[in-house]
Amino acid sequence: MKNTFCKIATYFLFGFSLLSRTQGQSHTNEIETDPLTPSTSALPGIHDPTVTNIVDSIEKLLAPVKGYTAKVESQGLDPNGGIDQFQDEQTVSCPTRMLIKRKVLQAHNSDAVGENVTIVIDGTRLSSRIERDPLTSEQKRSYERMVLDDPSLQSRTKEEKDKIVSTMLSYAQRPSHSKVNLEAVAKAGGPSVREYVAMTGNLADPLTPYKLDTLKFVSETPDEWVLLAEYKQKGAPWQYNRLTIDRKTGFLKQVEAVIPEAGLDQSIMLIKVKKVSPTNHIDDSLFKAVLPAPDSTNAMFVLDNTDMVIEDIKSQQTIVEKQETQGSQAK
Repeated sequence: MKNTFCKIATYFLFGFSLLSRTQGQSHTNEIETDPLTPSTSALPGIHDPTVTNIVDSIEKLLAPVKGYTAKVESQGLDPNGGIDQFQDEQTVSCPTRMLIKRKVLQAHNSDAVGENVTIVIDGTRLSSRIERDPLTSEQKRSYERMVLDDPSLQSRTKEEKDKIVSTMLSYAQRPSHSKVNLEAVAKAGGPSVREYVAMTGNLADPLTPYKLDTLKFVSETPDEWVLLAEYKQKGAPWQYNRLTIDRKTGFLKQVEAVIPEAGLDQSIMLIKVKKVSPTNHIDDSLFKAVLPAPDSTNAMFVLDNTDMVIEDIKSQQTIVEKQETQGSQAK
């Protein structure tokens, strides 16, 4: 699970972590609108005047927003298979600081269910802390059986075995920590810190991770716009997300992954916003994660996942480059 939460920022919305062939499906509440007059601040690269006006409207709505707090349901692809589900409380200082307090509702690793995860992005680094619920009686017994059944420990006295069990239980209950240097990831060809925060779920920065020139209009209602957006990050695990954006505020309301290659017949929700409240000021002290010192007893739980994230991004980019080369050679 430590690697899972490191990757949530990369995959979740790279992250949160999903799947569909419904990218153009009709909406029963879709309405027809009069053609919009092209915005005087027409955005470069966008050829559809409807999309131009929507993007222009979103940017104007969100320009005054300094930050927000929100309650969000989120999901992510588990590297081990299946879908992890979370309940999140977000605090964001735009555009590069984010605090997520997360409750794990569902996970491939059943032991992770119920964990409390704190994710902090301070403008430079992502840090995470995982706190576990107290061990159940059955979990404690499993540790005891592990020691009793270990052939290498058969010659130990009962007191020695009890001490080993006690040490194992102590380590199992300790919080674990990990970190990622986001500036190093950006320098290695990954997303910028702002893009990383947006992909992790910045509701007030809905379009930063995506190519504006390929945005596609899907539908609109009096309350929301729906757009199909393509990641600008080369080698992202899937290409498109469907974005539902609030027409009155410009905030994201929902993000769905669209992955036809997965072979499932419906899109997968990545983010569903339950409540969002803009705020003019959020103290920077909220975005300071305190990690154990190198010489502390918790040091073994501080994992630096920077290299892993960089290697994964480069691997994905290499795969895409090979596919592009093979495609051009085939023509």
